[in-house]
Amino acid sequence: MLEEKQEENRTITELIEAGSEIAGSVSGALIGAAIFGPVGIITGGAAGPILTRLFTKAGKEVKKRILGDREEARIGFTYAFGLNKIKCKLESGEKLRDDGFFDSDVFDRSVGDEILDGVLRSAQVEYQEKKLPYYGNLLANIAFDSSINEEKANLFLKIAQNLSYYQLCIIQFASQYGQTKLYWGFNFERIDELQKYSSLEPSIEELSKYKLLIVMKDGESLMQMKISKLGLEFANLMELNSIDKNVITSIEIEFSAVKKIIEKNKKL
Repeated sequence: MLEEKQEENRTITELIEAGSEIAGSVSGALIGAAIFGPVGIITGGAAGPILTRLFTKAGKEVKKRILGDREEARIGFTYAFGLNKIKCKLESGEKLRDDGFFDSDVFDRSVGDEILDGVLRSAQVEYQEKKLPYYGNLLANIAFDSSINEEKANLFLKIAQNLSYYQLCIIQFASQYGQTKLYWGFNFERIDELQKYSSLEPSIEELSKYKLLIVMKDGESLMQMKISKLGLEFANLMELNSIDKNVITSIEIEFSAVKKIIEKNKKL
């Protein structure tokens, strides 16, 4: 029993330590908070055995893969971030979902196992490392929210994989500022000044395709946008409100600049 516990500790510790290379550049004090001796913080109460099994099993599976150093660091960071987020939620009195999400099937695999595996595989190939904390948030919040069924959990994970950090910022902007009037009656390619902001229009179009934003059009022209209920749910699960406020302000400045350029050209 002691040897098994030591092996669990070693598996989790090694993976967390692998993420320390990224921690300084992405999330300051995370790794310091996450190296906690390591299984000790999750052994209390009903959550202890569930989480120990979940994270130890995932750690062992990761260790079997052939990974580059940076891939292992991304996985380690996201693993540590998600585990630390769960720790904080438990310490604040929240309870893990008890709707069968963590129950193993005949193949010794639970939905929780699948989502954690999916999150870590997403982190492995995520070149925009600024997104990694939000994968950790998604994992942790799904673990406590029984309103997110298996299908929706997988949908949100797939969407998170496919969106850029810039698009996550646009979602948070829409969540924070509400309905935004656009009146983009000009094709961006027709106005040289708009080329600087040419990524904005297709980014919004793609968010609309995923039903995260509701976009009103007049023909091909974008008229206004607002966040959808699905988009708000996605933003809350990923805790996009933790994005640096200065970054969201820069998105607001982009929208204002585009509006001014278009208004100026309408008068010409």
